[in-house]
Amino acid sequence: NMVVVFTDGISNVNKGLSEIEAQRAHGDGISFLTIGIDIPTDDELKRIANNHDNIWMVKNFEHLEQITQPVSLAVCGG
Repeated sequence: NMVVVFTDGISNVNKGLSEIEAQRAHGDGISFLTIGIDIPTDDELKRIANNHDNIWMVKNFEHLEQITQPVSLAVCGG
């Protein structure tokens, strides 16, 4: 099981809750793949993803196309 998280900002409501829930899901065997769009740092993405190879950052929405292949491989397997 895998969750794909897209975000265009850093948590500002219930800050930290997403990280707590992600850790709980990790314990249930759920993997996370995180994609940050135009965010200044990947710190929060690292705390949500259970594998640093499952973290991508792009400059804007138009650049999502550049990561289509590696994200597809991560989700569907290579």
